This record gives sequence, C-alpha cells and structure tokens, in this order.
Amino acid sequence: MILSAQQLSIHFGMRPILQQAAFYLEDHDKVGIVGLNGAGKSTLLRLLAGVEDADAGQVILSTGVRRSFLPQRPDMDAEATVLTQVMADARSSAEYECKAMLQRLGLEDTPWTELIAPAYTGPLQEPDVAEDSVLNCGCDLLLKLDSSCQAKVHAGPGRIKNNAPNAPQDPEVKFIFDMDLSMNGQTPCTLAAAALETLHGHSTRLFEGAVTDRLRDAMEVV
Repeated sequence: MILSAQQLSIHFGMRPILQQAAFYLEDHDKVGIVGLNGAGKSTLLRLLAGVEDADAGQVILSTGVRRSFLPQRPDMDAEATVLTQVMADARSSAEYECKAMLQRLGLEDTPWTELIAPAYTGPLQEPDVAEDSVLNCGCDLLLKLDSSCQAKVHAGPGRIKNNAPNAPQDPEVKFIFDMDLSMNGQTPCTLAAAALETLHGHSTRLFEGAVTDRLRDAMEVV
C-alpha cells in the first residue's frame, strides 16, 4: 500500500463535503473517481495530494512516495518554459533538477565527449561509437599526488544506484567521475584543517583537468 486515507472529513461552512471517508491505493493501481458535480471529487483529490487539510482524519504515505497534483485550472506562468511549467510540482525530483540545470548551463543534448577530457572517455571519443550503446568503459586510476597524498579516480558511464529502502532506481546512464583522496599516516587534530585544505587543493586540480573548456565555461553561469 502506497497511500492510505482514513476517516477524512471536511466541511465548507455548515455543509459537509466528506464525512469519515476512507481511501487506499496500492502500487500500480489506476483509479478514477466518479460522482456528480459538487459531490467532492476535487476536494478528495486535494486532500490526498496534501494541497488542502481535512477537518479530521489523516493521509499516510509509504516511505519514498512523492505526490503531484494537477488542478482543474492550473496557474500558468507566461514567462516559464514548457518543461518548467510541467515539472512545477516536482521540483524535488532528480529528473527535474538535472534537466533544469542542463537548460541553465546550455548543455542539453551535449555528448560527454565535449564535456570530459579525452583521457577519461576512451572509446566514447570514436565517432563510430554510439554514446547511448556504451554501458561500461570505465577508467580507473591510482595516482600519487605528493609524498603523503594519493587519489583513486573512477571515470566512465554508469548508473547511479539509490540505496534507500524501496527507492526507485534511475535507469538513465550517466557519466560518473568519482574521486577518493587519502593521506598517509596519522594526522594530529591540530593539523586536520591544513590536511583537508591540501586534499581540497588536489581534488580541485584533478577535477579541473578532467573537464573541457566547454563545461568549464558553462559552469561559470552557476
């Protein structure tokens, strides 16, 4: 069960619209609400969507469930793009955030090969290799940065796994650039801030070297 509404009641003035209504929704259910005009169909939907509060009762969501609600008369922003308007109620979703950021950076439909340095993209640089057909061509490096610091670097296409219980998984293949920096020996507490600053400097240089001028210029917008 992904949604449960229990004992919902709401009045408009003295008129009862819903009295102790109950509603349950299982995963993959497709439900239609049928009734006469003024029977409370839209009110029930607003209560289930969390847009309006009931006078009594409660709506319970399973962990990881996100609600969206399209009103009968939606407020349209004449200055907004179609994508922004359609996703206006889903600003917490990863899909919206990614697409909105790509729009802002001007990088929509830009291939990885124009954003990541050739050393990390390998076969993706070949014109006869379709980007969306490459599921695994990772580059793994172990680098000595100075006398005390080293870095493990992984770069390549892959899927990002969400380890939260019952969390939906993103099927889209993304380019992953991951760094694991470490420092040898034991660092005293008094030198921890300086050690972190050293590692931060190394990570910045590694990232700057991994991206192209195209991505670097786009990031100036942020």
